[in-house]
Amino acid sequence: MFYCEDARNIFLEKNSVDLFVTHPPYEGSSTVNLYGNADQQIHNDGKDSYLSNLMNIIRHMDYALKDNGRILLGVPARPIMYEIIAKIVQNFNFKFEAPLVWEFGNDPMYDGYVDTQVYFINIIKGSPYYSDKIDSLVIDIPWLHMLELDIYEGFTEDSVPLALCDIIIDAFTEKGNTVADLMAGTGSILLSAKNKGRNIIYNDVSEEQFNIAKQRLL
Repeated sequence: MFYCEDARNIFLEKNSVDLFVTHPPYEGSSTVNLYGNADQQIHNDGKDSYLSNLMNIIRHMDYALKDNGRILLGVPARPIMYEIIAKIVQNFNFKFEAPLVWEFGNDPMYDGYVDTQVYFINIIKGSPYYSDKIDSLVIDIPWLHMLELDIYEGFTEDSVPLALCDIIIDAFTEKGNTVADLMAGTGSILLSAKNKGRNIIYNDVSEEQFNIAKQRLL
């Protein structure tokens, strides 16, 4: 299923998703035009607004998540991460497992750059368990900009590496599960899920990203 909707509004069916994975825009990032209508973006109006918007999107995920479901929320290794976790604790009855840490700083373009990690906050609704299909909580894969999307003329943003997506899908889902991303961008996590026999639900507010993702996923 494909949607081009505001993820803060609930439109998914209740108890329909096994795994949400999303890597949302960062608070304070200057990508006003890239992600569509600025009024529908979550990151253009200060930290308090960002946190409030993100909690509304997580509330949407909570509504659609199955009782034994999981959310992996990719956030930068910055102080905002702790504020996001605190807001989740205050607003929801989730449990947490150890996060996955994506270390992408091994690419030469990041030489000397200290902010080279994304933490996937690992949120669960069911009983705690950790997959035995993952070797390490630190995933060392470079973020090779444009490597996977250079066939789309005029597109200037990068994608989460498919190698990272494959690790996540293999570790936390089985064939026939439903994987969703409410801020899916160009759809890499869902491309991996589809390739591995999972059902997918795509959403992104940007028509440009939506159209690119449909080319990749259909």
